[in-house]
Amino acid sequence: MTEKTFTRREVLKQGAAAVGAAAFSAWTPRKTWAKPQITVWTIGFFNPKADEIIQQQFAEFAKKANAEVNVVIVPGPQITRKLQTAVEGGAPPDLSMIYDSDTQYYRSIGQLLEVTDLINEMKKEPEGLFPAALETVEYEGKAFGVPLIISPWPLHWRKDLFEQAKLEYPKDIFEFVEVCKKLQKPPYLYGAGFCLGRALDGVDNIQNILWLFGGWMTQDEKTLSINSPGTIEGLKFLNKMYNEDKIIPPGAINWDDSGNNKAYQSRQVIFICNPTSVYSYLSINDPDLMSKTGLSPFPPGPAGSFSLIDAWAYGAFTKTKEPNLVKDAMMWMMQPDRYARLIEEAGGRAVPVYRRLTKDEFWQQRPVFSEFLKMPEYGYRVTAKSPPTPATAEVVDSYIIPDMAQEVLVRGVDPAEAAKRAQERAQAIFDRHYKRG
Repeated sequence: MTEKTFTRREVLKQGAAAVGAAAFSAWTPRKTWAKPQITVWTIGFFNPKADEIIQQQFAEFAKKANAEVNVVIVPGPQITRKLQTAVEGGAPPDLSMIYDSDTQYYRSIGQLLEVTDLINEMKKEPEGLFPAALETVEYEGKAFGVPLIISPWPLHWRKDLFEQAKLEYPKDIFEFVEVCKKLQKPPYLYGAGFCLGRALDGVDNIQNILWLFGGWMTQDEKTLSINSPGTIEGLKFLNKMYNEDKIIPPGAINWDDSGNNKAYQSRQVIFICNPTSVYSYLSINDPDLMSKTGLSPFPPGPAGSFSLIDAWAYGAFTKTKEPNLVKDAMMWMMQPDRYARLIEEAGGRAVPVYRRLTKDEFWQQRPVFSEFLKMPEYGYRVTAKSPPTPATAEVVDSYIIPDMAQEVLVRGVDPAEAAKRAQERAQAIFDRHYKRG
């Protein structure tokens, strides 16, 4: 049993004046007579300071709510599979960070609490939330999660090597290849650290390259377009980069989600396409390399220039025995001032979901983030041209895109045949979701 014990004056002291004049603020936890327990799974931020702040903020919440909160920090590359296993076993955490379209998948199978009331509170924040953040959690006017971060995927690149060689940032993807060939010194330094493995980063990096040639995963929410001339041309170009130009490390075919991070952080590659978890890591562990790193959009290809974004959300699972406590925890973490501290201490790990916060001093004093902050407005989800859906979540999590690429790069399958096979695999998933066939 809970009671509302906080006055408006106390709410103002919490820094939540912007949410309105209600007597009880969604940013402030309710007290309980008993001492309930919840478990929270969150990804690591590749930044010890940020991980410490997450633990600290949940601990403050636990004290305020007279509760026990067990925070488990799961490495980002592992959380998707770990969560799948937990849900299938009927024992998910009470609250978890969830990757992009997986939020819509868990919503579709009845695993997530509706939290529209929380989203409505967040929308009261001046300037509101980025549409990409809301797209991740909303369905038919209701919300099934709280957007946490938006992760643009800029190219991280070695400005110092360009300066030494007196080269400019490549104007298109063909010049990109030539620049990589000029600057690289294999086997110690390769040009393009693109992940080609069976991993989410593999899906994202490969799909971003296919976009440059017009190869989209979907035509719309219910129509796949993997088997297209654009995909075929993109696969041919990727094969040329890997097997002929040899600007991608041979081992990239086996990388997991951390392979490209490690390659850049150890100065073994010139470019990677990745969220700024890498930049955040460097801000703590290698400020020298951070100062030599640029963050820029993908150079355009024949079909145009396209940059990737994804979003993470907090999802509250329906099996929780403490739904009110879990919802209070979500809003505690998303109180704007508290949230801003975490995002900024994470060293630019992601763009805040609140538009207003991008104007804070932290971002404005760092010109390297100038284009990065614009990406949530024009970036594409990996599932494009469809928004995140349960069907596209399964396609992404089944690694159909990297499997298709590896057929061409490793086994020498004709790109047209590889695209055809990938479309057939994905179509079986779409047919099941949309009850066709």
